[in-house]
Amino acid sequence: PPAKEAPPPKLFKLSLPEDMGLLSERSVMALPAEAWALKATGGRLPSSLASSARPMLTELLGDLEETVELVHDHDWSTFPEIGEEVMAATKEETSICLAICAEVGIWAVGIAGKQKVRETAARLALAAALAADLDPGDFGEFAEKWPELAVVCSAVGAHPAGYGPSRGSKVKAPAAVAKHWPKPAAPQAAPPKTPPKSPAPLPAKAQHSARMLPRDRPIWIELPEEAERPPQLRGLPDEALVLAADASGVKKYSKAQYSMLKLLPILGVEDDDSLAAVEFADDSDWKTFPAIGEQLSRLAPEPECLCVATCPAIGVWAVGVSNRAKIRREAAKAALCASMALAAEEAGLDLSVLEELTGVAQLADAARRARAAG
Repeated sequence: PPAKEAPPPKLFKLSLPEDMGLLSERSVMALPAEAWALKATGGRLPSSLASSARPMLTELLGDLEETVELVHDHDWSTFPEIGEEVMAATKEETSICLAICAEVGIWAVGIAGKQKVRETAARLALAAALAADLDPGDFGEFAEKWPELAVVCSAVGAHPAGYGPSRGSKVKAPAAVAKHWPKPAAPQAAPPKTPPKSPAPLPAKAQHSARMLPRDRPIWIELPEEAERPPQLRGLPDEALVLAADASGVKKYSKAQYSMLKLLPILGVEDDDSLAAVEFADDSDWKTFPAIGEQLSRLAPEPECLCVATCPAIGVWAVGVSNRAKIRREAAKAALCASMALAAEEAGLDLSVLEELTGVAQLADAARRARAAG
């Protein structure tokens, strides 16, 4: 008789010490201390789910899928802290594989005895982590295309707020996912009636959206001459391009680094020096760049974290805005690319490369129009 299909995997979250070496040594930005882990039940994965692991990551990461690093630790000797967390969660001593995407600062863990299975489990865990960071609408599209993983994610709450099976959800889960949704807890007894209160505030997301910078729309800021400059901005112009992004920015701007490597030589930065020519400075609380924060607060009342990308060699800088570190870094890269394209255009340099870099060309065009509009 044909072999019985493997049961669904188990997804759960690991919490690790923040001083663990992996979190600072494997990535250009700090990796989070929490990560999703996926265990192959009985050492096997459903065939349809296993075959979808790489296509899912390509869908979520674009070209950055090729940068995902797989690191095996079959006996927990390399990452004993992770092994301890896995043992606590599964009560089993099973080999692990880490999937790390350093470019966007995210990682996940696959758990299985066989190497090929745990590599696939690691990729699926990374896809689950990326999907959980999507907006409800994007997660809904993901669930329609990959319902098996969406079921696994939804069972443990690895999905964005506002997504679910009920009519009140902002984005309704497809039937293939909704039928597996965890049943709600039994209703509690109603509390004693109290005097009427003021109307409940709008959901946080609804409040924030109107108070935050518009997404994927380039905006120019100009620092006052008297504003104090941190070392990263000294010698650079007052004007800079700002780009705020949401969760889709990881995929949307995934080609930004490749675009930078194409644009820098046109602007006179040698290939060997191009990666070192661009520097990033993250500022989650506006303490490093208070003058930038002040300019942003004039545009939108809701404070958001920022990342500044600078290229002193050609005299340009840009700002990415998002409360998620990996998203604001990608947005900063994209804004810097658009600024580079505009600088090359003003210098009369050959920009035929933009025929290939269509995303940069579109963003630069929008930035040019925003600057003209004042």
